[in-house]
Amino acid sequence: MRRTLAICTVVTALAAAAFAPLAEARMHGRPRPAPLAAAQVQVSGTGAITLSGGLAVVGTVGAGSGGRLSVVDMAGDARATLNGRPVGRRGAVKVPNRGGSFYVKGSRVRVRVMGVSLSVSAAGRGRALFEGVGTYMLNGAAAQPWSNPPVTIELLPPGT
Repeated sequence: MRRTLAICTVVTALAAAAFAPLAEARMHGRPRPAPLAAAQVQVSGTGAITLSGGLAVVGTVGAGSGGRLSVVDMAGDARATLNGRPVGRRGAVKVPNRGGSFYVKGSRVRVRVMGVSLSVSAAGRGRALFEGVGTYMLNGAAAQPWSNPPVTIELLPPGT
């Protein structure tokens, strides 16, 4: 019971904090702040996935793939981790043989992941290049196959 009460209290506090700017804007006759529009892409397959732009990227590389993760931070503000450990903002790292998970976020980044059993999700604006074989879903649309020759898509919000 205490746990449920604590969870409800936290959720209520978060909701109040999230909606406070909107309520204040409405009270003072100011327009509501516009939400930042972002594209969303989910990708799975084998080969190489390259994403560039203002993005937040999470993903996994399958075990035994001899995978590599490369991050280039062009704005100097990126954060990147592989299996929870920080990754340099410029360069490539080998994914352990047991596989791994990664996270990259930055205003101008290029992320390239290579290996087998890749699973990547990204949100933001930019461009994506898929080499190898797999499927992707852009902005919640139906899954599309990708295979050689490489496929390039623009990461733009729906309706743009």
